[in-house]
Amino acid sequence: ATPSKHNVAAAKRICASCPVQELCREYALVNDEWGIWGGTTRQERKAILKSHPLSETQLSLREFRAFY
Repeated sequence: ATPSKHNVAAAKRICASCPVQELCREYALVNDEWGIWGGTTRQERKAILKSHPLSETQLSLREFRAFY
């Protein structure tokens, strides 16, 4: 089911005051997570990745996690 605009807005408000928002968003970018992570939707993160592909370090992190 697709989340309502109200639910997305509520989740983003929670993220806005979170001290680990940036790390959370980065985790979701690297791991292709669903839902609101780091104040962004999956669609917003896809747009981020289109304009800023993952760095070699992030790709290595993804490969490392997949290995273990």
